[in-house]
Amino acid sequence: MSLFGNAWGRGLHTSGYLQEVIAEESADSFRFRFVAPEFSKAGELEIVAADLEHLCAEIALPEVSEGAQIIISLADQPSEFGVAAPNVIQVFEAFRSESGRCIWEEF
Repeated sequence: MSLFGNAWGRGLHTSGYLQEVIAEESADSFRFRFVAPEFSKAGELEIVAADLEHLCAEIALPEVSEGAQIIISLADQPSEFGVAAPNVIQVFEAFRSESGRCIWEEF
């Protein structure tokens, strides 16, 4: 199961979308910010982790160069980057583009 439908993932939910991409090209780092209203109802870490990895591999990876850092964030509603929004539920994970795959990076 996934928060996103067939176009984005392996589950039944279809309301997710890419809010924005923030590029820090000098650092070869790209932040892909996704919104999925159902995210706050997911409740299972395994589902969310699988979605973050899937979004990295299917949406972000084709857009970045080898070795780039990819940060995937997922929120239950849109928000402005860098502005505190205590009412927004959000998670993020960092990956590195390596050999055509998203490799998880520990912060």
